[in-house]
Amino acid sequence: MNITFFEMTPAQRTISNFGRRMMQYSEDNGATVPLEILNAFSRIGEELAETASVKNLTAADKMVIKYAKKVV
Repeated sequence: MNITFFEMTPAQRTISNFGRRMMQYSEDNGATVPLEILNAFSRIGEELAETASVKNLTAADKMVIKYAKKVV
């Protein structure tokens, strides 16, 4: 599904923006955060930024998002 930023609803924009923030966090905190967490943030953040949806995520992915909301 290829949608542009202008075709998104406000809720989808919020999800995409949070995904981008997760990816940025994974780039900026390489020295202080374990690599596994950074990889998960990057992978899930990219999924959120591209799809603007949490429908295709697993329960574990949603737990990572819950953790990201606390630290990002």
